[in-house]
Amino acid sequence: MTEAEVLTSAEREELRRKRRELSDALLAGRLEAALKLARAFMGDPARPVHLAARIIQPLDEELDLLWRSGRLARGKLHLAESLLLQVWTRVAPVVALTEEPKLKAVVAGPARETDPLGPRVIADLIALQGWRAYHLGPDVPPEVLVEFVDQTRPQLLYLHVGKPWLLHRAALVVERLTERLPDSARPRVMAGGQGFALASQAWERVGADMYAKDAEEAIWMLRGLPAR
Repeated sequence: MTEAEVLTSAEREELRRKRRELSDALLAGRLEAALKLARAFMGDPARPVHLAARIIQPLDEELDLLWRSGRLARGKLHLAESLLLQVWTRVAPVVALTEEPKLKAVVAGPARETDPLGPRVIADLIALQGWRAYHLGPDVPPEVLVEFVDQTRPQLLYLHVGKPWLLHRAALVVERLTERLPDSARPRVMAGGQGFALASQAWERVGADMYAKDAEEAIWMLRGLPAR
C-alpha cells in the first residue's frame, strides 16, 4: 500500500471482518460462498489490486500463522490455501492483449519455495498493467531462472519468498544473475513475500533493488520503473 492510502482504524477493522468471513467460508470448504465474498469486495469497476493486497495476501499470511501457532490443523490449512488460490484465479480479471507489450517481467519463487499463490497474484496484477508477465511459479532452480531471464531480457524480476529460511536461495539467484548478465541487460529485482517481511532489511542483503510489502506497493513501484 502506498503512503497516500493510509487506512483508518474503522477501515482496518472492516477489512479484518471481511477476511474472517472469507476465512470461515474457506475452512468450511464453501468455494461458492468464498467466490461471492471476493467478488463483492472487488466491486464494479473491478479493483483487483485492492482485493489482492487487502484480502487475499493478508488472509494467506493469517492462515499460515494460525497453523504455526497450533490453532489450525494442517489439513484445514491445505484446504483453505487451495480454495484461496481458486478464488483468486476465478475472480481476477483476464487480460486480453491486443499487441505485444514493450515491458516484460518474470515472476518466480526460488528453489524450495512452495507458495503458489504469491507469485500468481503478482504476475496477474503485472499483466493487468499492460506488461508481459512470465509466471514461472514457485520452486524454480537458480540456473533455470537465470537462463530464462537471459533469454527473455525482462525489465523486472519479481522474487517471491514466503519463508525467511529461504532467503539465501533468493540471494543465490541474484548472485548468479549478476555473474551472467552485464548491468545493461540485468533486470531490476523486486523482492516480495512474507519471508522478506519477517526479516529486517532482508531484501538489501539478498541484493534486490527494491522491496514491496504487498500487491498495492508492488504495482505502485512498477509504474515508476523506467523502460529500458
